[in-house]
Amino acid sequence: MLRLILIILWFMVFLVVTLPLFLFEVIYRLINRDRSEIQCQEIVRFLMRGILFFAGVKVTVKGRENVPEGEPVLYVPNHRSYFDFVVTFCNMRSPILNVGKKELAYVPLIGQWVMLIGTFLMDRKSRKKGYRTIEEAVRTVKEGKSVVIYPEGTRNKGKMEEPLRFKEGSLKISTWSGCKCVPVALLNTRNIYENHRPFVKATDVTLIFGKPIDPATLSQEEQKNYGALVRGRIVDMILAEEGEKNG
Repeated sequence: MLRLILIILWFMVFLVVTLPLFLFEVIYRLINRDRSEIQCQEIVRFLMRGILFFAGVKVTVKGRENVPEGEPVLYVPNHRSYFDFVVTFCNMRSPILNVGKKELAYVPLIGQWVMLIGTFLMDRKSRKKGYRTIEEAVRTVKEGKSVVIYPEGTRNKGKMEEPLRFKEGSLKISTWSGCKCVPVALLNTRNIYENHRPFVKATDVTLIFGKPIDPATLSQEEQKNYGALVRGRIVDMILAEEGEKNG
């Protein structure tokens, strides 16, 4: 329980101490939106690193060399925990924008920071609005910014690490923009909190960047089942990592 209390206190201190920065960035965003987003991402990344520190989480990153340099990509992680965003955001280069659920915007102050770092808010109940969000993300990728999306649409609450079925529409960001897709495997993040809530447990987690997939090299059938293809890559990465640990 102590770790959870420390995280909450750290969060409260952050919100109070950074209030002047928040107000500055709200104004500066009107002058230079791109620069403000990068600055806000670094501020929020500082918050996230503090959360991992107080949670006692050690992150082992593998496959960083697989991430193409000098070009935007679509990162596609599996989703097991509330901490997934914290782990991934701390280990990806800026500028990087996230696709999240629209409910985040309604959380006081937190929702405003979510907007300042350039988050696309997805309305999961409206297919039309969902595709509009995908189109916005495509435009952002064409501007040179990478995007992160969790194509399961929700957290996998089962016992198995293997991800739920991917929503094919989410991978349109890659096919419509022409950017490469980087599969991302997250292992053991659920053991930080969800497996024994309300307690936060010191945990070793693994983040693996897989080899990028270029949509231009895929057949029509593969593009049609792009989500299943990427999910399969992530499953293979998870099984290989689990086999290595157990072997």
